[in-house]
Amino acid sequence: MILVSACLLPLCWLSTAHVEQPAQLTWVQLLHETHDLTALTHLSPYPFTTHQASSFDRLSVTPQRPDDWFANHDRGHCLYEGTVEAETPYFAQPPTRTSKPTATMPAGTHVGIARHKRNVPGYLFVYSYDGPDQPAQHQGYISTAAYTPHPLGCVLADIQGPGCVTRFWSSNPGEAGRVRIYLDNQPQPLLEAKLLDLLSGQWEVQAGDKKVKPLPQPWASEKARGYEMIFPIPFRQRCIIVADRPNVQYQVQWRNYAAEAPVASMTMQDLLDQQPLITRLAEQITGLNTFSSAQLAQRFAPSEKPDVQQVTLEQPLLGPGQSRQMDLLQAPGNNPSRAIVLIEATVQADRMVNALRNVVLSINFDSAKEPQIEVPLGDFFGTAPGANTVGLLPWRTSPNGKLTSHWVMPYAKHARLSIKNLDEQPVTVQLALTHVPYSWNDQSLYFHSSWRAASFASRPFQDWALLQVQGTGQLVGTHLAVYNAAKEWWGEGDSKVWIDGHTFPSLWGTGTEDDFGLGFADKTLFSSPWRAQPRHDGQRTGHEGSTSLLRARLLDRISFAKSLRYDLEVRHDQTNVNMQYAATSFWYALPGAKLERMNLTSDVLRGSLPGGQP
Repeated sequence: MILVSACLLPLCWLSTAHVEQPAQLTWVQLLHETHDLTALTHLSPYPFTTHQASSFDRLSVTPQRPDDWFANHDRGHCLYEGTVEAETPYFAQPPTRTSKPTATMPAGTHVGIARHKRNVPGYLFVYSYDGPDQPAQHQGYISTAAYTPHPLGCVLADIQGPGCVTRFWSSNPGEAGRVRIYLDNQPQPLLEAKLLDLLSGQWEVQAGDKKVKPLPQPWASEKARGYEMIFPIPFRQRCIIVADRPNVQYQVQWRNYAAEAPVASMTMQDLLDQQPLITRLAEQITGLNTFSSAQLAQRFAPSEKPDVQQVTLEQPLLGPGQSRQMDLLQAPGNNPSRAIVLIEATVQADRMVNALRNVVLSINFDSAKEPQIEVPLGDFFGTAPGANTVGLLPWRTSPNGKLTSHWVMPYAKHARLSIKNLDEQPVTVQLALTHVPYSWNDQSLYFHSSWRAASFASRPFQDWALLQVQGTGQLVGTHLAVYNAAKEWWGEGDSKVWIDGHTFPSLWGTGTEDDFGLGFADKTLFSSPWRAQPRHDGQRTGHEGSTSLLRARLLDRISFAKSLRYDLEVRHDQTNVNMQYAATSFWYALPGAKLERMNLTSDVLRGSLPGGQP
């Protein structure tokens, strides 16, 4: 565990006994949510919903039309680019002299242009923007004369406040030209920059007699041809993001708060005034400097001597079929509420890929009937298949089998950890848990981790549910391991996140690798604070073999009040190819959450590895 200086501690160093509502919600307070894992352990003092605008193909309207549902022109679709000022007829097919309109678009409809559609002189193929979390209800050819361009440019996002932009990603930001972000209907933008510079950490502004980079890495950086900014941009009334040119593949994620939430809009002067803090945090986050167990104990229960306890697995050698158990119980009279803040494991086996998939870690909090955590050991630490180099804020792993988790896992009275070897070989697991005091209350959330695996033929295209949850909570991380038997690309499938029973996904992605912050199926191996590709076997000839992708969603976590379903399109460039998928989801929820669970039998686990049976 790396000790950090006090400057990394949140400005509001609140006890979790009662998470008070700050008088004002500022971008500086939100900035600490980019790295503070304790902020995930309770409901937000100001609840929010999660949404995303992206360049996904607008032909995708309903799964009842599968050819359109899996449409794949996920580039060049702005939110909207202009308006039809009057009620306007449109044609679903290229119009001829005798064509009759399919329907009409209401006056004032915002529309985008689908430039990949067949060109018809005098007409534009447009799609309507009908609000967040809604499909394009109207699509077709309209007369060019009926279209009025938006005066600001190509609108990538138009968000009613109060809210906060949390993530901005693109695979080709250079093609967008300059981007401008307007807040609260002000005539001048908060910022204007080349999108390439903004998302790569190279944006410069003049501050007095010198130039500064307001959002240096890791707040904005390029990794494996994916350009991503993780940084809070809060606003009170409205946020509009526009670009010079439309041919961009992008995703913009944001939060919406209740109308009474005291969100304070960011200003450029604020951003410049806080450059010392931004730079200091950037250096510490890049170095993966996290809170020590002693610091966490002091935060949760201040005392002269921090109450830090550690338990270890007494018999680390597990033969085939054997299991071990560890109980965390407090002595009578002590506060029973605790939080696991560090799990460290070292695994040794002749066949490490098999061991890390076939040894299962389970944790039951407060005598739950079903474990909140039930995941193959390697997948839980973000390193499957096999032991790879991983370095994100919640996870650290190395090829020698040393595994570390920094997720904070509170419980009210009791925790029981079980580890079971379902492999055919003996496996040694040296395991240590560190736990500290925690003040459990009705806002506290249990940590969950769940695993699903499946085998697919590459046709027909289909949606696969990585996670289905009923309850209240937030999705904070995803690990995806894919085995591809062919050299062609396997990851054109979009992610679709359905929240609280909405009839259309609140977040629709633009490709599997895009959801993990990469771009253009890039093979580069990397780890960074919030995203990683620790394994890609097809380094020379293509994309065959195993690929491992990892994402931590801290500031950009996905909240849900009733339910969440995370679907991933299974979409391969080649026909007649078999693929194996294994996905681990990391999430927090109030007590009582229900999960669509997969039974982790030895047959299921062994079949999820290359060469295993579907």
